[in-house]
Amino acid sequence: MTVRTFDSEQLENLPTGPGVYLMKNATGEIIYVGKALSLRSRVRSYFNAAGDGRFKVPIMRRHVVDIETIVTASEKEAFLLENTLIKQHRPKYNVLLRDDKTFISMRFRMNHDYPRLEQVRVRPDRPIARSDRDLYFGPYTSPWSVRQILRFVLKIFPVRTCKDSVFANRTRPCILYDVGKCCGPCVLPVAKADYAALVNNVALFLRGKNDEVRTLLEQRMAELSETMEFERAALVRDRIAALDETLEKQRAVKHERIDRDVVAIASESGKSLVIVQEYRGGLLLHSREFLIKNHDQTDEEVLYSFLSQRYDGGVIPHEIL
Repeated sequence: MTVRTFDSEQLENLPTGPGVYLMKNATGEIIYVGKALSLRSRVRSYFNAAGDGRFKVPIMRRHVVDIETIVTASEKEAFLLENTLIKQHRPKYNVLLRDDKTFISMRFRMNHDYPRLEQVRVRPDRPIARSDRDLYFGPYTSPWSVRQILRFVLKIFPVRTCKDSVFANRTRPCILYDVGKCCGPCVLPVAKADYAALVNNVALFLRGKNDEVRTLLEQRMAELSETMEFERAALVRDRIAALDETLEKQRAVKHERIDRDVVAIASESGKSLVIVQEYRGGLLLHSREFLIKNHDQTDEEVLYSFLSQRYDGGVIPHEIL
């Protein structure tokens, strides 16, 4: 049986412009995908005596028998195509980030007198249909982040989370009402205006406008006190206290109230640990760790691949540090 080997003549006919190159082994499997401003210069660098200086290159080069190139109109287009092909083929020698290709958003369906706060999964390549009135928040890449955010929301603002079918058939308040995490509009006489104010406060909170939320709550507490509705005023007071407690626990060291991801990396023995801290509205919502096989890529290369895959199709924060 004849074993296929790499024919160096392929290097003579490479395009000179920007594009993507796919390196294949003897079975035709794509084992590496890369991009280049000049395909000819970049691909040839792999076959110099010392490769391009990375330890993995001589190892990978022994398995390459064919190279396919795709010319693009610009380096930016090559960058986008490279990311798509890495996700599609998951080559052995590329840095791979696990991706279920879905993100989680939260929304209020505003076609109900008492809108439900619910979680919805969103595929970036299949945007969900939205009515003009629905309120969406996110998307978030981590289910843990969503659960944490929902826990904060319900502690401060007791909006309903039950399905419409459950809401329509309740005869008495559920356990969430008993623990103060729902106002019980399914069976109790909750004013629509009061519930609408709750929804508005949740929207402001999820968008990081916490000072505005606190001001509205203080105004509402004062109004209720003036009309001697002291029990309702006490409920609003408790919401202010819960808001302050939540913000105190989650307050970031920096005071800018913007959306920011802080990314750090450490590498050793062919593996990289990437840590991402997610700040939203100045609050630390989540810290995640990713352990990645790096095949001797530099930290810069690992971060390049990591960031391009992580934020592909998702919401990019105001800053990435």
